Amino acid sequence: NTFSSSRLYDSESQTYATVFGDFLNLRRRLGNRVIVAAADGRRLVPSQLRERIDEIDADLDRFGIDLVTILSLHRERDWRQRARVLTDDYAPANLLQGRGDD
Repeated sequence: NTFSSSRLYDSESQTYATVFGDFLNLRRRLGNRVIVAAADGRRLVPSQLRERIDEIDADLDRFGIDLVTILSLHRERDWRQRARVLTDDYAPANLLQGRGDD
């Protein structure tokens, strides 16, 4: 989980894309989002997850996660594709500490 309202949303998203390749960005307009990526970097398609929903849903149900609802939140890439990737050398989160506006 990360937050879609973060000022670092573009850079966070671009970092996920760089590290994991294709991923599902499941989010509401505001609030938290869930990132789903395949371990082997292959492209994830919501319909593939829906096909396995009974198998997956049983595991997630004990955590109060409703996969059908989450999959309905899928959005396309909605961040700036040229955003700077976060690294150890470029980590602006420390600049945002104490601002109270995130």
